[in-house]
Amino acid sequence: LALGQHVRLISRRQTLPSSERFPLIRHIVLFSAKRAEDIDTILAARRTGPAGRVIALDFLPEMLERTAYAAKEAGLANVEPTEGELEAIPLPDDSVDVVISNGVVNLSARKARVMAESARALGLSRRKTLRFVVLPQAVRRVIPPLLNDFIGLQKDTVLVSFIGVVDLFREAQIKQAATFNFTPY
Repeated sequence: LALGQHVRLISRRQTLPSSERFPLIRHIVLFSAKRAEDIDTILAARRTGPAGRVIALDFLPEMLERTAYAAKEAGLANVEPTEGELEAIPLPDDSVDVVISNGVVNLSARKARVMAESARALGLSRRKTLRFVVLPQAVRRVIPPLLNDFIGLQKDTVLVSFIGVVDLFREAQIKQAATFNFTPY
């Protein structure tokens, strides 16, 4: 698969890209904190269509059986329940288009390894991971607080400079009053 600009890590809060903008999304890996048969699997399977596949990864055989049953009940033949761990995804390099995680990465003790495996399955090198995943998230999360601090500093600077001018005039009035001659002659 040639992924190029179509590669994105998607969290639960984001939606899957539309098929008009990203027609090449056909292979999705799903990590689920609750159950692999939850709504994420069904939505991802419907999004890929019959030509694509959704790999629901779980390390518990019982959950994989429930996933297979739920996919069968929903009439989805493109869901593949796969046994494996997040730290060692049983897929070849560059074999998926999207990795969806709804919080299960937080349960792993080796988060960096999970991210490295996800990037490997997506076909991302360290440089591409930094460019397409880390930097955009950092910019989205860091720039607004920095701009907020910048605006706050600007307000404080304006306030201090205004108060400084007012204090300067008040101090001049006090000095003038101390040396003012009240006698008319």
